[in-house]
Amino acid sequence: MKKSLISRCHNARETLEHRIRSSGSAPFLKDRDRFWSLDELLAMAVTVEHLTLERIKSSMIGVGISNSVLFFAALFFSWKNGLAPVLFDPESPNDMDRLSSVQPDIVFLCDRSHSARLSERTLILTDEMAQCDHVQPTDVFPDDEQPIVAFLTSGSTGESKVVFKKGYQIYRQIEILPDILTLADGFQTVCLVPYYHILGFLYGVFLPLCYGGQTHNTGALVPTALKELLLRERPDLVVGTAVHYRLLDSIWEPGSFLTDTLFMSSGAPLDLKIARSFAQKSGREILEMYGSTETGGCAHRLDDHDWEPYPGVRFTIDQDTLHLKIKSPWSESPESWVMSHDLAEPTAKGFRLLGRDGSLAKIGGKRFSTREVEEVLKEHPRVNDAAVLVSGRPNEEPALFAFVEVQSENQLTLGELRSFLRTRLAHFKVPRTIHLRTELPRTKLKKINYASLQKELETE
Repeated sequence: MKKSLISRCHNARETLEHRIRSSGSAPFLKDRDRFWSLDELLAMAVTVEHLTLERIKSSMIGVGISNSVLFFAALFFSWKNGLAPVLFDPESPNDMDRLSSVQPDIVFLCDRSHSARLSERTLILTDEMAQCDHVQPTDVFPDDEQPIVAFLTSGSTGESKVVFKKGYQIYRQIEILPDILTLADGFQTVCLVPYYHILGFLYGVFLPLCYGGQTHNTGALVPTALKELLLRERPDLVVGTAVHYRLLDSIWEPGSFLTDTLFMSSGAPLDLKIARSFAQKSGREILEMYGSTETGGCAHRLDDHDWEPYPGVRFTIDQDTLHLKIKSPWSESPESWVMSHDLAEPTAKGFRLLGRDGSLAKIGGKRFSTREVEEVLKEHPRVNDAAVLVSGRPNEEPALFAFVEVQSENQLTLGELRSFLRTRLAHFKVPRTIHLRTELPRTKLKKINYASLQKELETE
């Protein structure tokens, strides 16, 4: 019998509270080989409350927890007590210090992964904590104007900051997702992205919470174990990034179909060559999402189609600079335009991205995006990834420099690569200098570290 599909809810907070009261005993979170219900997680949250509440003097609390059960217990504890949970990477050696510089009296809830960085403001939770019995259902979720979560992020400028989200910013976005995602009642989510990231929080935490789904965060599984898990459990939704799909595509066998699984990617541009290869092997295209921590999700697309804005999202493009500006119902100021660092051009259904700030090149009087050159480089079968930068000395015309990640430096020559480019690009778009590497520098989120490459150019 075919399952019915989830439909848009009109008040996410009421829906969430109703789920806790009506189906709190149903399986919700899969951690290793066990399912946890919402009732059990709320009972664990009460235990956290008994252990920690008297120690907390601030209106926010730092949450850096790897264990999924303890993460939800800390989340529910925060909401029940009117605290804003500030989510950060449990494995980062610096995030606690960065948060302390913003809020000196903040208390941290951590699990054992932080045992090397203990202080008098660090409270360690363990999964051996006893659960409180007979927990009565109570209002858990914050009101529209209350802070519901905060993210420690580097933002678009590269500087660390805390981005707070009020209730309405999360609730309004969750309410429209059934218009975009086709999911059956009781859907199972496998979240490859950490819950402390906004992508994992929205689609791995709140989406299953609101619409009666189940969630399973895979943690740091190696790619082969991850592939086996997906083929064994055959989830309805997989939430990942471009890096996850690059790794999965490299080991996915053709014919290992998951045609009923919705694959989602966000956080960085998805390599079109990898997206099409994975779609052919798995039988399902990857749905790519566009947005940021500041704006939330804004647009979506399949393959190389135009980006289509979410319902209620508006956009405009600056005619002079080509910067994409977004007005989102779930940004901090819904009536204000948010200037992105992306360059775009309008299309019939939405927009197409041309590249990021600094990716617009003007050489020989011609203006174009370096992203176009990167995409052509990645079309070569022996190229894994590529970064193209614009650089030049004073009083000299700028030139293109390419850093190319190849499978082996001995398998591809510069001459072969230049010949490949000349058949696909205008002569002024072919980089002046090409560096072949077996590995490019990457950020903590596995994106190419353009700042590191730019510094390398400046020292040449």
